[in-house]
Amino acid sequence: MLVLEIEYLGGVCYAARDQVSSEPDWPPQPDRVYSALVATWGMQGEDDRFRPALTWLEQQAVEGVYASDYNARQIGNAYVPVNDALTLAERRSRQPRQFPAALPDDPLVEIIWTEEPEQEILDLLDDLARDTASVGHSASLTRCRFRRGESVRPNLRQAPQRRIGAGRLATLEASYHAGRRPPPGDIVIDHPANDATSAGTTKFGRNWLVLELHANSFVPSITAFPLYAKAMRDTLLAGFDAIGMTVPEVISGHQPDGSPTAKPHMAVLPLADLGWQHARGTLMGFGLALPPAFDNPHDNPDTFQLLQGVMAALNAKAVNQYGTRLLQLCPRGDDAKRFMIELHLASVTGRQSLKPSRYSRPSRYWATATPIVLDRHLKQPPGDARQQEIEAIIVQACRNIGLPEPASITEGSSAGRPAIQLGKHSGISGATPAHPSVTGTRPRWRLPPALRSREMCHAVIRFDQPVSGPVILGAGRFHGMGLCLPFTPQPRSKTRS
Repeated sequence: MLVLEIEYLGGVCYAARDQVSSEPDWPPQPDRVYSALVATWGMQGEDDRFRPALTWLEQQAVEGVYASDYNARQIGNAYVPVNDALTLAERRSRQPRQFPAALPDDPLVEIIWTEEPEQEILDLLDDLARDTASVGHSASLTRCRFRRGESVRPNLRQAPQRRIGAGRLATLEASYHAGRRPPPGDIVIDHPANDATSAGTTKFGRNWLVLELHANSFVPSITAFPLYAKAMRDTLLAGFDAIGMTVPEVISGHQPDGSPTAKPHMAVLPLADLGWQHARGTLMGFGLALPPAFDNPHDNPDTFQLLQGVMAALNAKAVNQYGTRLLQLCPRGDDAKRFMIELHLASVTGRQSLKPSRYSRPSRYWATATPIVLDRHLKQPPGDARQQEIEAIIVQACRNIGLPEPASITEGSSAGRPAIQLGKHSGISGATPAHPSVTGTRPRWRLPPALRSREMCHAVIRFDQPVSGPVILGAGRFHGMGLCLPFTPQPRSKTRS
């Protein structure tokens, strides 16, 4: 196979998905990379020796893009002069622009083609790659090279979203000479490696209703979130009563006779400062995750009407405060004045910690941001037997939300056991441990009465192929516990001999 290595030397990739998008284009797609190679060729004088190599490359099928997960950098407006030669500089107005940026966990990207070229073609492609100083915006400095072989990180494979395609070189040349921006490459319809349906479909939707803590609100510890989640649910139920609507089963989690529903229903989830380099775990907002049918409510009149009911119920319980409508929540039994929080409906926000998309990106590895509350009480005494019992419970928890079983360990003394790493601490930076330390510097998780006697743990779970989130596991999943983030495992350091 043919491998193109792209290393982002500054640890950041400036590239937008399109002209109006605020989302970074990560990982870099084959059409973008090919355009960078062609731009290098053009700047060097369009030497005809390289044309056969570029023509050969545009006709080859991309096997995969191998890239780590990323965090999107918070962006603001930058004001730049319009690029209009017919307008005098002193008469131009500075136009607002945004420069979306991805901060990858690993700055190395590999794009792999199934076919290998002849040595002459490989040498020409490598010459172009080594002279390609950036992929994306010119500030995205890169080191590139072509080589034969395979990926050094096979677990990070993603299916390409846009392809190059035969005739791409001619399209780029024509666009350049016409002075217009070239069209993007054709979209790849089939995503077998990234499609969650190929590995099970989670029972939680991806488009959450997001409420943000108001700037003047009390900010509780994330360890108290399960109690606030219950308060949110109770407030919603009261809101439906206030507007004269029957509480939907998908909101209450109960059937009309009061018995628990077996159908997917709403989860209340914490949106917190988690997973960043200097994350502190501060609670920033709430996410209301409904079943997948609500991801596109306009396609179904019933779900659209129900979603309108949710908004009306929230509005019915909100109050006017600080010039806006705020929803006030407080766990039962607590001092309302002291522990009340105030939330407002979040619009499109630049705060990355409030974006539900962080929790739904495809990944083979998932790590708990909040501990899993086990679905049943443990029977085994402390030791290896108990570890295996917990692993079995987590495997079943994956099945419960429609995901496949985790991968199996194939080597060593643990061969045959599920690829689940258990612990008191999370692999996600800023996450709170499952249990307080001996010194008591971290507060204990506060759970609703029905869950308080259950064991809790953090986990890192590996699947055989990427699955899409949200991944929310365990008995506390409807109260924000067992919420997972895509995870990039760090390679083990080699011991010097």
